[in-house]
Amino acid sequence: MFRTRTEWPPMPWVNYHDLAGQDLQAEYRFIKGLGPKGTAAPACLPPGQEPTTPYIPFVPPDAWSVEPH
Repeated sequence: MFRTRTEWPPMPWVNYHDLAGQDLQAEYRFIKGLGPKGTAAPACLPPGQEPTTPYIPFVPPDAWSVEPH
């Protein structure tokens, strides 16, 4: 899956695309050790569309409006 996935990756692909086989095996064992699957994550939304599920907005402050320390 880490080498052939075509859907949205669980983390940026550059973080796992070139992992050595031994590291991929460790990732696999870790994921399997988490137990049964939970509920699926909501689908990705296009920019500007408000989610219908609970969420936390991570919006950085406007760098030009922040007073320097």
